[in-house]
Amino acid sequence: MSRIFRIEQYDHFGDAKHLGHGLLELRWKNSVRVYFARAGTRVVLLLNGGGKNEQKNDIKKARVLLGRYTST
Repeated sequence: MSRIFRIEQYDHFGDAKHLGHGLLELRWKNSVRVYFARAGTRVVLLLNGGGKNEQKNDIKKARVLLGRYTST
């Protein structure tokens, strides 16, 4: 919960990686990944998440969801 607080209060995402075309990935030490995009300066659009072993499929799904959001 403290990580969500830091994102919300300080706009500090911690261990995050840009995946290109507006897609970003939050990474946790337990191999959990959360894929998101920013919409404006304060809104974070959560797309999906999963474990490291499902990373390729989760990124594909996140890109599809992001494409749907940005095309409307």
